[in-house]
Amino acid sequence: MGVRMVVDATGEEVLQILFWHREYGEEPKRVILNEGRHIEFQSGGPHDEGYSYTTVTYEFNGETLIKEVDTEGRDCDGRLDTHTEFTATVLDGLYDDADPEIKFPLWERNKKGNYQRDYTAEAAGY
Repeated sequence: MGVRMVVDATGEEVLQILFWHREYGEEPKRVILNEGRHIEFQSGGPHDEGYSYTTVTYEFNGETLIKEVDTEGRDCDGRLDTHTEFTATVLDGLYDDADPEIKFPLWERNKKGNYQRDYTAEAAGY
């Protein structure tokens, strides 16, 4: 994960972060994100018991990289949605994967802003 100063499309100098994102079962993807911007990765689809979708959103505020993971799914037990937030400090919290050229942020799960909604449990009065 590295940070550098760049000139954006409007001619302003902004911080830019380079980091890696990996979805389950896929090769890592290099992500380049300017300060104040966000990017989304979506995956999922139907499966033999229903469906599941995951959206991962990254945002960079100049000091912290923010990751939000939203899931939506339905199977034989009903519908379930989740939202989880993580942060990684730009100057801190790096680790090397098996490939030393690939560095992933070390994510810390936020204590607030996370939820899980189980529609079947709600319908049953839990």
